[in-house]
Amino acid sequence: MSDYAALKITDFDHIEFAVPDIEEAKDVYLRMGFESAGTGIIRSRQLSRELMRQGNIKILLSQSDAQDDPVAKFVAAHGAGVINVAFLCEDAVSALETVMSRGAEVTETPKAYSRDFGEVQQASIQGLGDVQFSFVSRKGDLFGEGFEQPLKKSSAPLNLTRIDHISFALESGEHSQSEERCLALFGLTSVPVSSPPHSTLSLTLLRSPDGVAKITLQEPGPDAPEVQNFLEINHGTGVHRIGLLSGHLISTLEKLKKEGLTLWRIPEGKFTRDSTFVIEEDLKTLQSAGIFVDGDENGYLLESRTEPVVGPLAFGFIQRKGFDGLSRVDTHP
Repeated sequence: MSDYAALKITDFDHIEFAVPDIEEAKDVYLRMGFESAGTGIIRSRQLSRELMRQGNIKILLSQSDAQDDPVAKFVAAHGAGVINVAFLCEDAVSALETVMSRGAEVTETPKAYSRDFGEVQQASIQGLGDVQFSFVSRKGDLFGEGFEQPLKKSSAPLNLTRIDHISFALESGEHSQSEERCLALFGLTSVPVSSPPHSTLSLTLLRSPDGVAKITLQEPGPDAPEVQNFLEINHGTGVHRIGLLSGHLISTLEKLKKEGLTLWRIPEGKFTRDSTFVIEEDLKTLQSAGIFVDGDENGYLLESRTEPVVGPLAFGFIQRKGFDGLSRVDTHP
């Protein structure tokens, strides 16, 4: 297995969305407690960018008016969606060289940007489907190309603190190849996710040894019709859910509801997986809030989700209490 430590990944850096209209796209993030942290323009690409930020979570919205630009091409092929998943590294160039030695296809050679308030290096490789993976290293408050002002700081008004995981929906038959690719490039560990007997669902959690980087892979099946629905609307493989960590999930959900966000209604019987873990919260309170509980002998997690809010993509909200695995709500009949 490839060595994950060699990449020196410290966190997710940001998630980039290709969108047809930034002003319209911003609304869902404003309702989720994000704030605008800065704007940028790359005139040669007719590309406008705006960064939405909450805690350590950064969402980059990109809109291009040039039909031959990668952002515009992505929107034409898939609609609004994730075009890039960026990892924060100690050295982006070193990380790129490492994955190149493991067979990565480079889509963006290393580029450096600097201002008197910061420095950034970034390079990208082909990820899964039309989604790229990027490696970013930074000093100071410069976000990247086209940004001429320092990034604004952001609090976490809805208790959302960082990106927990990225979940890919895969076309049928792509699961094994995608898993092998991520294992080879990143050196992640494949964590088995138990499914009920006779389940047709393919679901895998790929996780770094330190728990910082988590990617889930999911193929469609009768157990998860929302995955097939995503693939049909997105026209292929892509990021169908982004998991965000909350410091206090019940409070987060209360604020989201006040902002008018529609949360996923967990079917009756899906509130707990089994009884191998003990929870501190009152189960009826969690049920009323629409929170799923899962865990093992080491601890548990609390989870809820939005309905799809960016095309077919939804957000998940997670509070972890000792359990670093994947919620098995998708595998529960």
